[in-house]
Amino acid sequence: MILYCFFIAFLNHWGLLGSIPSHDPSFWVGKRVVLTGVVISPPDKRPKGLVLTLQVETIMEWEPTKKMGSVSGRVLLHVMGKAPKNINPGDRLRVVGRLQKPTDKKIPGTFDYTAYLKNKNIHCLLFTGSRQTTNLGPSHQKKLLRWGWNRREKIVSVFKKYLNEEEATVISGLVVGERPRFHPYIRKIFIESGTMHILVASGSNVAFVIGVWFLLARFLFHLTRKIALATSLLGVWCYVLIVGADAPIFRAGVMSTVGILAYLMAREDRAYHALALAALSLLLPSPKTLFDVGFQMSFVTAFGMIYFLPRIDPLFRSFSTPVLWIFRLMAATLTAQLWLAPITALVFKRFFPISLFSNILVMPLSGVGLLAGFGLVGMEIVQTTFPFLSFLVVGMGYLVHLYLQTLIGLVHFFAHYPGTSIWISPPHWSWILGYYLVLFCVVGIGTSIRSRLGCALGLGLMILSTFFLGCKSVPQNQVTLTWIDVGRRHSLLLEIPKTKPILINPGPNEPFDSAERIILPYLTERRIKELEAIVITHTDPNRVSSLPSLWRTLGKPAVIICLLTGGEDWEAWKERNPNIPMTFLRENKFLQWSNFRLKVLPVSKAFKSETLLLLT
Repeated sequence: MILYCFFIAFLNHWGLLGSIPSHDPSFWVGKRVVLTGVVISPPDKRPKGLVLTLQVETIMEWEPTKKMGSVSGRVLLHVMGKAPKNINPGDRLRVVGRLQKPTDKKIPGTFDYTAYLKNKNIHCLLFTGSRQTTNLGPSHQKKLLRWGWNRREKIVSVFKKYLNEEEATVISGLVVGERPRFHPYIRKIFIESGTMHILVASGSNVAFVIGVWFLLARFLFHLTRKIALATSLLGVWCYVLIVGADAPIFRAGVMSTVGILAYLMAREDRAYHALALAALSLLLPSPKTLFDVGFQMSFVTAFGMIYFLPRIDPLFRSFSTPVLWIFRLMAATLTAQLWLAPITALVFKRFFPISLFSNILVMPLSGVGLLAGFGLVGMEIVQTTFPFLSFLVVGMGYLVHLYLQTLIGLVHFFAHYPGTSIWISPPHWSWILGYYLVLFCVVGIGTSIRSRLGCALGLGLMILSTFFLGCKSVPQNQVTLTWIDVGRRHSLLLEIPKTKPILINPGPNEPFDSAERIILPYLTERRIKELEAIVITHTDPNRVSSLPSLWRTLGKPAVIICLLTGGEDWEAWKERNPNIPMTFLRENKFLQWSNFRLKVLPVSKAFKSETLLLLT
């Protein structure tokens, strides 16, 4: 298995893996085309349209030659505006639009969207409107995925019927893995508390489904242990289809299937073999899955628990059952955090210390949420069949409401606890090597000289790497200006000798938080932890609404508002954010740093929405 992974990495390094085939739609990039294809993924509904993956069948150039071509490949389709209704997996669509290449990664430290799509064998995009999208009906493909999608839509509609928007968002995430991307408050508190993973259907959901199925089969139908466990595979894959067969839940389904089969074949003592077989079953049909961050995190976590937990479990066996349960939960949470730390630092550049405590309470509650969600759906089915029992679904809805209010309140508490998250610079490969060497050896440090030597070597690598990365470059006697694309506008990073960097116009937090998605990852990649000042030239505070999160994270720098006239909007904003001290700078005034200064230029008639600055 290890040799196969190295072989895949070798092929990828030399560009021999994942080359674009000659019949891929990406060879028509830049042309306006008419294409037909089959929807092969659950539609991703958004406030202004939807996104889906299309397996292209035919393509024709729109004008002037109307040339036709034979293609076979995937296109990521963005339908803007009011999307056509009832688009399901397996439907055949006719679409008119211009094919585009994904935007290359422009900013170091940020998410590489092109590489993400490439791992999914998607090499081009098509943006179109609802009028240019025609649903030609079912193609009789993806029938199982279509069945699961329809069940999922009905489940979510039940939640929206009996719960408010916040509660429906959370329970939809707990039950069917619908991510709260378009509910800023819910998304923020679950990220800040380190519990966002419970809103993504994954291994914990599958384990709960197996547990419930097993208990029902044992106590209601009196099946033997092995038969009950074997039949749970049906429940697992039905749940995978209902969730949408996304990568996390599909991996969990494969891993649980291999684990159950190993138990049925009396091979449960060969956990590493089962884990390798599960990985191989995913990598053989799609080798590029190896470079998927979710795949790496899933298998590193599973390996860490298999390796760590049996070795530390004897330390807790003398405790009473309730205390033993708490310590095992703490050990599992801590193990997952420890083994994922380097990947988290490399990919997300962020660590949530509070998650070590929040998950101890939130994880068990998430299992209750899965049961509560399916219970509410079950009561709705009972009410539909027997209308006189409608009081049951109302009562169940109230209980689910109380549960969700408790869960949201708990997550809110942890999210607003001081020091919930830390931005981390990407570690050097030698630091990662030393870190994992310590994890491998620390369990035997009390009994084995070899383990002690391994820990010492690992710590040495980590210390040397930290010292090497901690060396700062020699400051240059020049000013550096770096434009940062934050969406519809740009921010400017101003680096002046003998002074901390200055950020001009931090960007908005709508439709996404430009601070967390772009600016902070970039500054973390550059190892910039503090700013001298944040300078703002916009008259509208909404255009720089990511200011509070940047101010808290980057050492609470001075905030300077440069305005020619007015300022009423900023005065109102200041009342809503009294903790952020602000200085207003008017026409012809200037800021002095070292041998440089920024001056506010008197050009109010030409520039009504922004202020111009002169650096001298």
